[in-house]
Amino acid sequence: MKQIFAHCIILFLVAFSCEKAAAQTAQGIKSVTEISLDSKDKETTRSFKSYDETGNLIEEKEFDDDGKLKDHVKYEYNSGGQKVKEIHFTADGKPAEITTYEYDIKGNRIAKTETDGSGKVKSRKKYVYEFY
Repeated sequence: MKQIFAHCIILFLVAFSCEKAAAQTAQGIKSVTEISLDSKDKETTRSFKSYDETGNLIEEKEFDDDGKLKDHVKYEYNSGGQKVKEIHFTADGKPAEITTYEYDIKGNRIAKTETDGSGKVKSRKKYVYEFY
């Protein structure tokens, strides 16, 4: 019985330390480059992802095989780590679409608003929660 208990404790400690190490690794990443290849190992797209110190994705850029920018998105977060803004840019660097997110004091998303680059509202969603 003591051996089973000891093994359970060891398994718990190993699992907990691995989970903690994985979280620390994710938070330590500054950027990731992803290169997509076709069946002949020819590069088809290249994307760059940048992260802040807490591990939040803050910027994505995707380029085609000629190096031309296909997509560019920036993200902003509140102090609780929740995404509050997502900005999609045109190829010449101007905002094309902006999505903002609102949260209640408990951290539940309560609204999502999409606007065009000039700020004109394209769509708005509100979220209502029912709790037990």
